[in-house]
Order: sequence, then C-alpha cells, then structure tokens
Amino acid sequence: MPLILGDQVETLCDANYVNNPALKTWNGGLEILVYPAGTSQFTLFDGTAIQSEQMAGSVSMTITSASPRPMLLRILAPRPAAVELDGTAVPEIDSTSAFDAASEGWQFDAALGFVLVKFQQAIGTTTITL
Repeated sequence: MPLILGDQVETLCDANYVNNPALKTWNGGLEILVYPAGTSQFTLFDGTAIQSEQMAGSVSMTITSASPRPMLLRILAPRPAAVELDGTAVPEIDSTSAFDAASEGWQFDAALGFVLVKFQQAIGTTTITL
C-alpha cells in the first residue's frame, strides 16, 4: 500500500504550479506498507513497479522506478539479522530520532512487528533483502 512520505506535505501540486514558497509540496517520496505473502506485485500511478517475494526465512523487495525519490518501506516481518540494498549492508539504526534524520538505514519496530527500511531510490531497479 503506497502512501506519501512526509507528514508536512500541504499539497500534491508541483511547487511551480502552487507558486507559494510557504506551502510545503510533495518531493515524490513514498512510504510503502508491505505484507509479504508468496510473490506479489503492483504498479503505482507513475509506473513504479514494486515486487515482493517471501521465501523461507527471508523477504526480497524489487523496486523499479523512472524517478529518483526517497523511500520508506514498512515490511511486516520478523526482525532480520541484516538488511541489504543491492547486495550491500544497510546500517541498523536503533534510535528513532537518528532513524528519522538518516537518509538510509533500517530499524525494527518490535511493538508493531515491522521492519522499516529507509533509502534513496535511484532511477532503475533496486533490490532490498531481509
């Protein structure tokens, strides 16, 4: 389920269209809630494709996008030993305030059972593995 990333967004209109620097516009960032079950996929309004694959003991997410953007994945999964982004380890960030300030990292929300993965989606395909 895709959501707009950021709680300060006041309009979805382009900043040039709004022509009011006091209004906070959307930067294209997405928060995606993922409930893995086998293999599933969906395509967003702008053509961004998201595929989730749950295997024995791991979850893999593949995102293909024509636009660079900040991403936050909330994946319903047990606490992983590690998280990888395109085969490279993503740092675990324990502090909520440090996670909020970081541009990349992962955190486990034990209260809700979600793995949070934050990163900058580049143009092309990105794979996240738990």
